[in-house]
Amino acid sequence: MSGEEELGFTININGNNNDSNLVLASNSALINDTPSGGSSSTEVDLTPLTNELNNVNKKIETILGANNVLFDKGVSDIQAPEIINDIPTGAKPGRKTIHLGILNDYSGPYKPAAPSLEVGVRLFWYNVNKQSLLGDQFNVIIDEGVDTGYNPDKHKQGYLSIKDDILALGITLGTPQTLGIYESMVSDNILGVPISWWSGWDKTEYKNVLSLGSSYFIDGINILDYVKNNDSRKDSLKKVFVAGFEGDYGGDFALGVKYSCDNISDLELVGEFLKPPFTFNAENCVEQILQLKPDIICLAVNPSNTTGIVGGLVSALGEEYLQKVLCLASPAFNDAFIKPDFELVSSFLAGNVYTCSFASDIAFNTPGNQKLISILNETKITNINNFLTASYIGQYRIFNVLKKSINKGDIRRASLIANVDETEVDYDGMLTQKLHSGLKLDSFISKPAQNKIGLRGIGYHMSELLITRGTTPP
Repeated sequence: MSGEEELGFTININGNNNDSNLVLASNSALINDTPSGGSSSTEVDLTPLTNELNNVNKKIETILGANNVLFDKGVSDIQAPEIINDIPTGAKPGRKTIHLGILNDYSGPYKPAAPSLEVGVRLFWYNVNKQSLLGDQFNVIIDEGVDTGYNPDKHKQGYLSIKDDILALGITLGTPQTLGIYESMVSDNILGVPISWWSGWDKTEYKNVLSLGSSYFIDGINILDYVKNNDSRKDSLKKVFVAGFEGDYGGDFALGVKYSCDNISDLELVGEFLKPPFTFNAENCVEQILQLKPDIICLAVNPSNTTGIVGGLVSALGEEYLQKVLCLASPAFNDAFIKPDFELVSSFLAGNVYTCSFASDIAFNTPGNQKLISILNETKITNINNFLTASYIGQYRIFNVLKKSINKGDIRRASLIANVDETEVDYDGMLTQKLHSGLKLDSFISKPAQNKIGLRGIGYHMSELLITRGTTPP
């Protein structure tokens, strides 16, 4: 007796929507049970085998996803919840879920900013899900935030606790904190959006960090250049003092301030007070300022230290404080400073305070800002500040990388990283595209004001120094 089964089972997976295929041939088979040349045959029930092949098919679909989109870690079949932490997700039923992680500071020096940072990210992806901007296959969900306390060791522990469950990091807060996990991000093929504008992110070796906008170094140059050329007291502004968090954004901002003082005539850096975040003492800083008597005081600290320094100066100098000009890096300002019941509100609204940031504030008229205002109205969010807009804008790059990767049929971690360099990003006008040598060189200058966000935008400014003398820290 002889027999022959016709069963075909071939798999071709190459990450292309048009070419990926699964072929399962023959749900039943004919087994020839007669001598050669005979015509009799018996049909055999192959239902058990067909069921087994269907199970294999389901496993292949799990790998490929809907419409043959490849994925691995960070994508699940879990139905996305409608609301997380009182913010709607915009998630649609019947879709797979892409998980993004948050490493935020809920207990340390940036505890006051943490809620706004988280809300900004959640609002961005709420709109993406609601509008199906990534198609009809996936929802994107921000998982519960992990508290790092702005501590590099806790940041690393937090990263290790979530890395196997996420596709990418929607927030990694802090420069030394993100540097502390960077090698792990590379080995794990994880992209991250830094809430950090360190000038070093512009180096090509930090490909896994989706940085954007002007750095603290660039901001330090631009804000000092703007004040020296535009403030009504400009002719009397000669002595400069800078204080900030050493080994963090304060050091980068201070480099920019020093660079301006070295290259702008009539400016002299008379002193600096640079200390690590957890040992910075506002009272000691005030003592040094009073001793050196600068005309311009540049601060790259956190909001609590800003109020400590301003309060100390007002107490010691009285109306003479108004003759000083304060230049604040973005993390040093908080919209609480201009609330009517804030003790120092008049000191921040006196006209001698400037802030700078990598992007425009929400009051600036751009399509992206109008979209964000609409989302805020939809979700009834009323606490608006630059921390919220910063984290919101930060999602544009990872959104565009995801979109390109989905269109190419592959959202595995390594594929996302491979698509970073070839992905163009449209920020809806919220971020300018003015580049020189590949870097964004203009900073958005504002002054405190009593409105919803606490700032009145002046506009973008770029120092000529950045074109004529170079763009990277000395």
